[in-house]
Amino acid sequence: MLDRVKLREIRLQKKMTLRQVAERSGLSPSLISKIERGEVDPTVTTFWKLCNALEVPATLLLVDPMTRQQHIVRAQERRSFVFKEKRSEYIPIHASFDERVEIIEVRMEPGESIDRELITHEGEEIGYVLQGELSVVFPDREERLYPGDSIRFISSTPHRYANPGTDVSISLWVMIKRKMP
Repeated sequence: MLDRVKLREIRLQKKMTLRQVAERSGLSPSLISKIERGEVDPTVTTFWKLCNALEVPATLLLVDPMTRQQHIVRAQERRSFVFKEKRSEYIPIHASFDERVEIIEVRMEPGESIDRELITHEGEEIGYVLQGELSVVFPDREERLYPGDSIRFISSTPHRYANPGTDVSISLWVMIKRKMP
């Protein structure tokens, strides 16, 4: 689940107004306010836009800060972010100590897509399919992956994920936050 309190805390720590976050994210100030107050659940695209606008890794809004100090995170301690409208879930595996590396398990029901809109963010992604099928959609092509397949790409390339198969898709993603040339 999204840590709405942490979202607001980060915005205030960075001395950003709702309007400033809105300008950087392309979202409306009222939508951001509703998300912070728990009146609206963000879509995947909205979630990533907020992370990019605040310049924070996704796991910062999903992971209990105490797990950042631990070497072991038990399954029952792990928090997830369920996208209700999409029947999909982001599960942070472990937060990096320096917040440059995120490791996330993505679960998607058959026929689901992580948003219709292509998303972009800083860094690079490395994905590995554990179960089912996964399509990674780019503006000019779609790469279909199966268990054991992996993919790597620059995250500023517009992309989205979809499960074209008949089984639940489970994939593991390493997201490296750094500016790419």
